[in-house]
Amino acid sequence: MTIPEGRTSKEKAALPKRRARAGDESVVLDRAIKVIGNESDAMRWMGTPVRALGYATPISLLHNRKGLQAVIAVLERLEYGVL
Repeated sequence: MTIPEGRTSKEKAALPKRRARAGDESVVLDRAIKVIGNESDAMRWMGTPVRALGYATPISLLHNRKGLQAVIAVLERLEYGVL
């Protein structure tokens, strides 16, 4: 989203945040399959409340960039055995 010239910082802050793109969800699912091991278990994980996500389900967080980043961060921690 481009911000027209002449907007104040307050007006810019009020603009809606960029929503996640349709393809971003598939990237997260592919990463979950890689980390967890198979599609069935990855889909189950996506629908299960996760403590590291404040007990939200990963699938429920995929509607915006911040949620996508949080799910990817948890997957990275799982991949490296930090959780």
